[in-house]
Amino acid sequence: MSVQLENGYTKIANELLEALAKHPLNGTQRRILDVVFRYTYGFNRKEHDFSIKFLMKAMDFKDGQYKQVCRELKSLIDMKILREVEKPGKSSSRIISFNKCYDLWTKTTSGLIRPVDELDQREWTKKSREPLVELDHQEIKDIKKTLKKDICASEAHKEVIQYFCDKHLWKTGIKYLFDGGKDGKTIQTLLKTYDTGFAKGLIDWYFQTDDEFINKIGYSIGKLKTSVDKYIAQMKGGKKDYGSNNEQRNGEADRFYSKQL
Repeated sequence: MSVQLENGYTKIANELLEALAKHPLNGTQRRILDVVFRYTYGFNRKEHDFSIKFLMKAMDFKDGQYKQVCRELKSLIDMKILREVEKPGKSSSRIISFNKCYDLWTKTTSGLIRPVDELDQREWTKKSREPLVELDHQEIKDIKKTLKKDICASEAHKEVIQYFCDKHLWKTGIKYLFDGGKDGKTIQTLLKTYDTGFAKGLIDWYFQTDDEFINKIGYSIGKLKTSVDKYIAQMKGGKKDYGSNNEQRNGEADRFYSKQL
């Protein structure tokens, strides 16, 4: 296969590419921008209609990644990198354009500051167990409000959910889309079996795992419960082989598990 400019190309100013290289974007955000470039500048136009399904198809995303694309598109709009010229209607898609005035771009979205250098430096350090960035006051209020609406949550319940959201933000640089009903009940079930400290230890272990499947579909409270059940079952059966790279993680989880027993 021979790729030639004669078969079509997208004209983008070098200055914009340099500005994008310096801006903290995750992989999905950058892929969305590539699709926007292809169907705007690639056709010598400034704007085009983009449905979520259209973006997903262009990026070869699966149906289960719908919320992820919605979230990252909103982030790009919040950061003023993309402009929503027209909002989606009942029978029409939103119209999107790229904002080439990069001095107007921001590094904030929904009230949180995206980490500049930490996005690709997610190794767990011994120096600190605190998240690199924290949810702001309004986001904490939103979580508590959702919990209060969906289930009667205890202080321990709220604390564990907040801990999970902080760890998710630390690991991915993205705010976790908390489902007050489903996620809340999952944490509630977890706390019926384990105390608060042990539950936090399991969350620590979960975000330290290097599971290819989890990295692909994303970290969630539902997947946390599945992973914990599987891990505890293996520990009870004396099977702890998660590979040499996970020896330290296993040792830490073992200590938590021993305390719980």
